[in-house]
Amino acid sequence: MKGSRVMHLIIANRIADELELTDNSSFLVGGVVPDAVSPKELSHFYSGDNDDYSRSINYKEFLKKNVYIGILLIF
Repeated sequence: MKGSRVMHLIIANRIADELELTDNSSFLVGGVVPDAVSPKELSHFYSGDNDDYSRSINYKEFLKKNVYIGILLIF
């Protein structure tokens, strides 16, 4: 959905402003890239099911994967 990508871009831009990034181009692209794949289950951390309204974001899995990647990028 285009609206979702725009929403991600707006959020990434606000975060970049808060972090006072001087060159935020890569950061903004990174904010939109997860929505560039289909289906979203490939890039989003969902658990549960839409049919029974139990679908939610699995933040622990996101942090487990992305904190490790972030640490690798820092060092």
